[in-house]
Amino acid sequence: MATKNAEHLIEIRVDRLAQLFHTLDPFPFREKDLDQDAEEYIVSWARELPDKRPIRIAVHIPNGDANSEELNEAFHRYFAGRAVAVQHELNELFRVGRRSLAIGIPILVTCLVSARLAAAAVELRPCGARAPRYRARPQGAVGLVQTAPGIPQAKYLEFA
Repeated sequence: MATKNAEHLIEIRVDRLAQLFHTLDPFPFREKDLDQDAEEYIVSWARELPDKRPIRIAVHIPNGDANSEELNEAFHRYFAGRAVAVQHELNELFRVGRRSLAIGIPILVTCLVSARLAAAAVELRPCGARAPRYRARPQGAVGLVQTAPGIPQAKYLEFA
């Protein structure tokens, strides 16, 4: 829905102007909040637009009972207020994220240092390596003892 100018066009058709704004909102017309359905419609179309060109919203009302300047000011005021509210939410999210990062990094460093110290205190073997198991060889037996599946074969000790 783009015009030939350097802006995108979003068109809205309503039967009366009250469909665009909350009817229970006590503020004057210019300060009223948009109806949630109207806002979702406008925002969803704006998100689908391919680039960052300006957006023009055209409201079609059959009886033409709206003053275009007041309507323009109402839309600008509403979306400017929403932009400020979203920016505050984003700033709060980043503040919480920075605090979590400041707490998490020292905990991670502490865990890594503790793991290194524990590893240095314990003799480490390569992954999957086991200490050899020896058994005394019964009288007359030669070779390796057969063990259960998954357990390596044991070597016999030679007694002199």
